[in-house]
Amino acid sequence: MREVFGIDRSAIVRSGLIGGPGDPTGRSTYWPRRFAAPSNPDGAVLAPDAPRLPTSLIDVRDLAGWLVRLAEGAGSGAFNAQGEPHPLPAHLEAARAAAGQRSETVTAAEDWLAAQGVSEWSGPRSLPLWLRDEAWYGMNARSTERAAAAGLERRPLESILADVLGEPVVSGAGLTDEEERELLAQLR
Repeated sequence: MREVFGIDRSAIVRSGLIGGPGDPTGRSTYWPRRFAAPSNPDGAVLAPDAPRLPTSLIDVRDLAGWLVRLAEGAGSGAFNAQGEPHPLPAHLEAARAAAGQRSETVTAAEDWLAAQGVSEWSGPRSLPLWLRDEAWYGMNARSTERAAAAGLERRPLESILADVLGEPVVSGAGLTDEEERELLAQLR
């Protein structure tokens, strides 16, 4: 591409996890929905005990708008385009706030969750965004300074998570209500 258009008219964009309205994976919708409608009558929500795990979510609307501006000539070069990094507990707090709930978060050891057959990152019987292997942590902590300098604006995480609450339910990621209730009962 650079050979055809030239360096000053080309952009390479490495995006992080894209979410927001229309997310077909359920990774950006699981946590706000879980806090909005806990599986347990006491409102407890099961989460991994991963306080240092960085999460990063860029809203599809912010990324798409910026890509259009780049294509129109607003910048060139190579960019990391992802959301602001937040430790998992802060991400969960933003999801709880977006849902307007004060539910209790019950954390479980990562090894215990894995032993119970809970998957990482996405898919059925998973806790979305969770990664056990710290070698993967850098994926959500890359510098986005060049993208910000080139005009990438990102809405706050709580805003993204609030906007997905009205979306149709996607069952591609997370625990079912029954699975979460069973795991919480075993943990307690």
